[in-house]
Amino acid sequence: MKIEPSNSGSREGASGKTKVRDRRPFIIFFFCLVLASAIWLLISLSKEYRYELILPISLENLPKGKVPLEQLPHHLTVEVNATGFALLSYSLRSKGKLFSLDVRALAGSAMVSDTDRLVLPMESLLQDQFFTDHSDLQFSRVRPAQLTLSFSGSKSKRVPVRFIGSLRFAPDCDALTAPHLTPDSVTVFGSDLDLQSIACVNTNPVALNTISQSVQQRVPLAIGKLVVQPAEVLLDIPVQRYTGQSEEVTIHPIHVSEGIHVRLLPASVLVNYRLPLYQQNKAVRPIVKAEVDFKDVKTGSGKLKVLVLDVTGQAKIMKADPVYIDYIMIR
Repeated sequence: MKIEPSNSGSREGASGKTKVRDRRPFIIFFFCLVLASAIWLLISLSKEYRYELILPISLENLPKGKVPLEQLPHHLTVEVNATGFALLSYSLRSKGKLFSLDVRALAGSAMVSDTDRLVLPMESLLQDQFFTDHSDLQFSRVRPAQLTLSFSGSKSKRVPVRFIGSLRFAPDCDALTAPHLTPDSVTVFGSDLDLQSIACVNTNPVALNTISQSVQQRVPLAIGKLVVQPAEVLLDIPVQRYTGQSEEVTIHPIHVSEGIHVRLLPASVLVNYRLPLYQQNKAVRPIVKAEVDFKDVKTGSGKLKVLVLDVTGQAKIMKADPVYIDYIMIR
């Protein structure tokens, strides 16, 4: 009997080679696409652009006993010429930083026209203070070209800033913390009577809908006729994606007097909560706990509210069912 060698191995080898060859066009296409995108990006960033920078401004170190009579503009609009690389570098390192004006230092220079009036030419100040740190940006013009500060002998006080707004998040998103304002307090100038009636300064109303990522934006203050420094704040809302969870949690009585036995009906509660997506597989159990406080209850029966607590510090409690439970205390 003549036995012919099997070709199954060679077929499998050929099949494997065919599969490799079939993937090569895709790999080559993907490599060429990445290379072309990188070359296009380099060419685009190497070109020179005309761009408007928004510089928030702030007055610092005011002369003792002097305050500005008029509200300064919230920001300067600075037109520059720069390459894409320089603009990208500025955006990553310095965008949103305050441009501070040291009034006491400037008042000692030749820019003062009289004791209660200070004229600030913005171009020379920017060249001295801003463009020395950003030499890769070429100045074109600034609006307003100059600031005129008129002073009086009014008083000032520091008051907190209160956020006013409506925030609506995407279905699977929520704020990681409460909205944060920087700075969280501002200086208000005015007469004694004006200052006595001011406990805080509100932001202009902010309405954000379907928020799905962290928010950072500058918000003007609702100052009316007040003189306030600074006149706007940075709003920061860290946003995280959450996943919904539900868990049956045993209720623990606390602050029960010695010698007292407690029966709870029901003995557990169904808790719905949301957990950050990145913590879903990392969170240490238990995530939530349920308690009933008998501090002010000595004997008898009745209803008490269930207190649901986040053990991890990461979960957001959404709902507990039931909210109230029955109890019976027996000596």
